[in-house]
Parts: sequence; structure tokens; C-alpha cells
Amino acid sequence: MIRAHFDTDEQGLICAVSLTGHADYTEQGIDPLCAAVTGMVTLVANTLTEVLKVRASVTAEEAGRFFMTVPADGREKAQPTLLGLKVQLQDYTAQYPKHISVSVHD
Repeated sequence: MIRAHFDTDEQGLICAVSLTGHADYTEQGIDPLCAAVTGMVTLVANTLTEVLKVRASVTAEEAGRFFMTVPADGREKAQPTLLGLKVQLQDYTAQYPKHISVSVHD
């Protein structure tokens, strides 16, 4: 199962995102749900760092782990993109509840 977790700061802004695991929807390496989530996370990370020039710290590991933290001075600018990721992952959770979960820590 993919576990997505969003941390928020005292103002309610998303300040960190982590994803761990694999969807196990189909065979690893050809799993369309894993591919969709990977594509979304890559798009978000690239949009924040390369397009919006937010100094986010991004770590992606081969073992199905992704971590991103956004510094305080870039959080407001990053919110629409991060909220879009959260909403899309929550939609996937509704469609594939055995394969992906989303949690938010305030």
C-alpha cells in the first residue's frame, strides 16, 4: 500500500509530504497506480523547484520512498500545487482504498 502523509504548520499550510510503499495493484514494475502516483509526485516536485523556484528539499529513493519539505518562506507559493496533490491522492484513496491511504497531521 502507498501511504501518503501531509504535515501542516501552525498556519495550516502544508510544509512536508512523504510517500512510502507500493500500490500492489498489479505486478511491481508495471503497476499503473504506482506509475500514476510517481508521475504526480515528480510533476509536483519539479513544479515547485523548477517553475515556482521554491527551495523545497526533495528526496526520492528507489525503495518506494519520497520525502519533500518546504521552507517557511515558500509555503504560501507552494500551497496550490501541494493541495492539488493532496486532493488527487485523496481521490485515488476513494477509488483504490486497499492500495493507497492519505493522512494529514496538523
